[in-house]
Amino acid sequence: MTAGGVDLLGSSYDSSPLGGNSVDLGGGPVSSGYTGTISQTLATVAGAQYEVTFELSGFWMADQTDKDLRVTFGSASQDITISKPTGWSTTDLKWAPQTLTFTATSSSTDLSFASLDPAGAGPIIGDIAVTGPSAASYTYALTDDAGGRFAINSTTGEITVADGSLLDYETATSHDITVRASLGA
Repeated sequence: MTAGGVDLLGSSYDSSPLGGNSVDLGGGPVSSGYTGTISQTLATVAGAQYEVTFELSGFWMADQTDKDLRVTFGSASQDITISKPTGWSTTDLKWAPQTLTFTATSSSTDLSFASLDPAGAGPIIGDIAVTGPSAASYTYALTDDAGGRFAINSTTGEITVADGSLLDYETATSHDITVRASLGA
């Protein structure tokens, strides 16, 4: 928690779709005036795209108004509003899956979720996951192939012998190569 108050919702509330607890970002009594923010710093790759997925609901016991959430990833943010769904109760929060995509600008990025509503009546979040660039996002090249002895698959990064006739253990017991991995094509 980096600001205000939050409430960890326990077993008297509907579990998140993956079976875990959830966090009410409007934690604390309405009279406190605190709205909650939770944050975590993630290791990221500058220029890489990341997908943030989470489940969203709201705490509609104090009022029936829409719930507003700000998700911030580094310097980018997105506001989300959710209305009370038909049939909502504390034992059936009517979770709404959310997916956002952000691009990292440095080697570490702060991810935060902030309520934009009065305390005691905020958005509820659960099942937060962040996925980043996969191995498929990289391309590979040999900038030094040991005089043509080795090759690399530009998609998988697998290194193979390009010319076995150039390998002679009695002449040289090892060879140096240099691999460059680049994000994107």
